[in-house]
Amino acid sequence: MGAVVGASLARKQVEAQTPARPNILFIITDQQRKDAMGAYGNPLLRTPHLDRLASEGIRFEHFFIAAFPCSPSRASFLTGLYPHTHGVVVNNLILDPSLPNLGALLQQAGYHTAWMGKWHLAGPNRLVRDEQGRALKQERAPADERTPPLRLGFETEVSAGLHYLNYLRQLGLEEPLPGRKVRGGHHTVIQDGHSVIPEEHFVSAFLAREAVKFLEAQRDAERPFFLGLSFPGPHRPMTPPEPWDKLYHPEQMVLPANHRDLMTHKPRSHRQFHWYMLREGLNPANLKRYLVYEEEMWDLLDRGHFGEREFKELMAHYYGFITYLDQWIGYVLDAVDRLGLRDRTIVIFTSDHGEFMGSHGCIFKAMAMYDELMNVPFLLRYPPLTHHPSNIKHQTSALVSSVDVVPTLLELVGVPMPHAVQGRSFASLLRGETEQHRDAVFTSFPAFHRQVRMVRTAEWKYVLNWRPREVDELYHLRRDPGELHNLALEPGHEEVLREMQERLFAWMEETNDPWREEARAAAALPYREVTSLDFDFDQAWEGGVWVPFRGISGLTIRNGQLIGEIECPGFLVCTLDRPVAAADYPVLLLRMRTTAGQQAQFYWTTTDLPTWDEAKSLRFPIQGDGEFHTYRLELSPHPLWRDRQITAIRLNPIRRAPGDRQPLRGQFAIDRLSGSS
Repeated sequence: MGAVVGASLARKQVEAQTPARPNILFIITDQQRKDAMGAYGNPLLRTPHLDRLASEGIRFEHFFIAAFPCSPSRASFLTGLYPHTHGVVVNNLILDPSLPNLGALLQQAGYHTAWMGKWHLAGPNRLVRDEQGRALKQERAPADERTPPLRLGFETEVSAGLHYLNYLRQLGLEEPLPGRKVRGGHHTVIQDGHSVIPEEHFVSAFLAREAVKFLEAQRDAERPFFLGLSFPGPHRPMTPPEPWDKLYHPEQMVLPANHRDLMTHKPRSHRQFHWYMLREGLNPANLKRYLVYEEEMWDLLDRGHFGEREFKELMAHYYGFITYLDQWIGYVLDAVDRLGLRDRTIVIFTSDHGEFMGSHGCIFKAMAMYDELMNVPFLLRYPPLTHHPSNIKHQTSALVSSVDVVPTLLELVGVPMPHAVQGRSFASLLRGETEQHRDAVFTSFPAFHRQVRMVRTAEWKYVLNWRPREVDELYHLRRDPGELHNLALEPGHEEVLREMQERLFAWMEETNDPWREEARAAAALPYREVTSLDFDFDQAWEGGVWVPFRGISGLTIRNGQLIGEIECPGFLVCTLDRPVAAADYPVLLLRMRTTAGQQAQFYWTTTDLPTWDEAKSLRFPIQGDGEFHTYRLELSPHPLWRDRQITAIRLNPIRRAPGDRQPLRGQFAIDRLSGSS
């Protein structure tokens, strides 16, 4: 009873010192890892202003986004809804203006609302659902349905597009290099790994100065304000203006502890994305289109292969970009103090999603639920709460979701919460009344082409990959914080797997996820992992493009063999679910028939040497007479790959004359004969 009375008194003391309607400054970056900040334990990255904000407020260690990537995440931040509810299931969809959102709710409560910077919720496409509410497709919305921020409750808007381009035009910087115009937002003009826009006129500086102008105008205003300040960086292409691109040296960079992820037992889509980072010999144009904006490429990303050197070079640019952003965030925070707004302004800093930056051997982002992408920084400062004697802690390990931001802010400013909001207020956590908030957080990616759901507790993470059906993921986070070892198919984990699945399905029922029945049915289907040297062909190369599954039919496993049919104008690539020690030097039998050609080539890649080269290949003659023939392949040892593991293979079914684009037709079967030559 005494503890309850003490908490009640502490709350009354806080409320007595709390202004009726505090201001809100909501700062959000794009694609910033949680550990990309000194306050989160990064000993190299210099972020003095964000570190100060963390020391003056509360730092959240386990704050998770509820939706991925940019647009779905931003919609969840502003509505308190999961993406299967608010409908922004992929990027560039219009946020339904009829849904209650933070801007409209605060404006109705008398706030002067403003949004500056990246918005990403105005289309140009709208969602088409079926009768059950499931996302079917997106279609181009009529011009009058496209939703600028002003129609969603924001009275003042400064965009990173049109407004910033007008600013550059006035300075004569719209076309800083002949024939190359700035497009705004992430899109800049790059030369030698940096933006050619001077640092004082880069989009981050422009937005920070506009924010300060807004703050200055609100100093003596009777109405409280909400200001959303949304910086486009450090999102790719990660090329800050000079001299920030050279602030850190690549040799200083330390790759993440989970950089060397073999992707064993991982979903096939993870391995495919991993290839784009590591495979030399891919068409550079495809790499550009897949990873960055093609017209904004720079030498680093034009190399077509990522090794340790490339990872560290990109990391150095990423760090420089973040330190540059920190300078302008400090400029805004200093204005808050200078204008006397500090004690009556809630300041939040966060990011819409994270960044691989070398984790799992990848860069940028992909549809994977790793913590590097889902667990983002979240800082909150509000002196009446965060400096009150009842709340002396400046760090919390409580599990919190981005859908919780709307109900929390509404409670703090005394605005009624809409019934439809799916998040939960963590105001009691801020007041020091509790140290816990949730026992699990959830993330949803309910797109047209892919369906993924995640549930994460303090100890476990479960990911259901069911459209397309891929292996599920189960990680013991206390023992394996780098999420390297997927336990979903490992014996001895069946009970915790079922418990996590049921927890996920209960949440899907609670939030009325329209895909819940299909997800439960998919989870009930057994997943059979391909092991050893039974090869799992992932992609065909057609017309200079990687095409998953196309050209492969009748794929079966029979008596330890993988058997299928080939009909494609190129070659096939596969990965192994379980890497094989290269010291094994396996002897393979390849049974194949083709309709043309005189020679085939068999390649393999290894841990730390994921490139196709002659040292790891066999050329052998074939007979292109349309009949079955068996070829014996001996993977002989070579110094370049001794003591490593075979992780992928490539099979060129035939060698043809240049210009011959007729489809190949054939059948194959691969079987491992022995473990050594």
